[in-house]
Amino acid sequence: MTIETTYDKYYPNLVRFAYSVYKDQDDAEDIVSRMFARLLEKPNYYILDETKNVWAWLVTRLRMVIAESYKLDRNEGHWRKY
Repeated sequence: MTIETTYDKYYPNLVRFAYSVYKDQDDAEDIVSRMFARLLEKPNYYILDETKNVWAWLVTRLRMVIAESYKLDRNEGHWRKY
């Protein structure tokens, strides 16, 4: 499965998943686009053809990108997006 095919097939659902975290459509689209950009940066590292459950694999990658976009503000004790 190519990145383009994967993008076309899964992008809308991944955006909905990201929206459930961010509650903002633009932020959701941005984070999913950022995840796909990373896939394009290292095409040999991410081998989608060998992945049995592409949806689960993509959601895991998306969760990682979302987690990286947040930092814990220790002074206030809550997550803050940067």
